[in-house]
Amino acid sequence: MGDTPRTDRANNADAEREFQAFYAAHYAQLVAQGTMLSDSLQEAEDAAQEACMAAMAKWDTIRSPYHWTKKAMSRKLVRDRQMRRARWYQRLLPQSPPDLEIPVPPRSSVDEQMRALDVLAALRQLPSRQRQVMILLAECELDHREIAELLGTTPNNVSVNIHHARRKLRLLLGQGSEPVPAGDSLDSVRRDDPLYALIRSTAVWLRLGIHAKQRADRKEGNR
Repeated sequence: MGDTPRTDRANNADAEREFQAFYAAHYAQLVAQGTMLSDSLQEAEDAAQEACMAAMAKWDTIRSPYHWTKKAMSRKLVRDRQMRRARWYQRLLPQSPPDLEIPVPPRSSVDEQMRALDVLAALRQLPSRQRQVMILLAECELDHREIAELLGTTPNNVSVNIHHARRKLRLLLGQGSEPVPAGDSLDSVRRDDPLYALIRSTAVWLRLGIHAKQRADRKEGNR
């Protein structure tokens, strides 16, 4: 009495295995994206875990778990940042984000490390809205409409922010100071565009570092 039917237990076990496989395959990538979008590794880890738990609760109804979880994580990070900003304004304090903890991949060369840190530093010099639209578009692969919906703005405003962000990043990363054409945005250029490639490679570098940190944490926990 009160036992779960055999077929339901089997279905639940299959769903749990699917979710665990999804979590193992995508968690580090979600944290890497969140780290580029937020102000700390811990903030990104918390948002990724919360989004994954929400995905697990809705597992049977989600058609594209990675896309759904990525949007849920981004929405939490954007909402939390807006709440912090409101508190700062109320207290008349300047924004002072914490230093960004970077987990370095163990086999990363000095050149790879310096390039990734340069990209992260350049992204953090952008106004928060410009950084948000660049990461949501370049790494989270959301389109203008999805970004506008997530940020509570218009697709045109998203395009304007992308235009200004690309121009600033090109200058900061030494990719030229020529004016950026009005239509130059990451959804209208090739995937091998140098700026797009730098952001993507930095996310991959971060993901490898986060994988290494996970392994080290597990090893430490097993001692």
